[in-house]
Amino acid sequence: MKSENRNKKPYANVSILIYGAGGRQALPIIKGFSKLGCRVTVYCDSRFDTGFLSRYSNKKILYNKKNKGKQTHFPLLRIVARKFIVILL
Repeated sequence: MKSENRNKKPYANVSILIYGAGGRQALPIIKGFSKLGCRVTVYCDSRFDTGFLSRYSNKKILYNKKNKGKQTHFPLLRIVARKFIVILL
C-alpha cells in the first residue's frame, strides 16, 4: 500500500499554461512542473521558442502573429474551458 502512494504524483490533475515560453527561464519552470506530475501546455509565438522545443511539455499551442485579430479570442476560450493555472513569463 505504501509503495502505491509513493508512485502517485500529487499534482496529476493540475493543468499549467506557460504563456510566453520563448525565453530561457521557461525551460526550468516547464521541467519542474512536469516532474511534479502537472500537465504542462506552452503557448508560443514561434516553433523555435525554447518552450516549444521542450520535451517536458505535454501540449503546445502555436500563436500565429499574422492572424492576430482573428485568433485572439480562441486561446482565451481554450484556457477557460480547460481550467488552466496561467503563468506569464
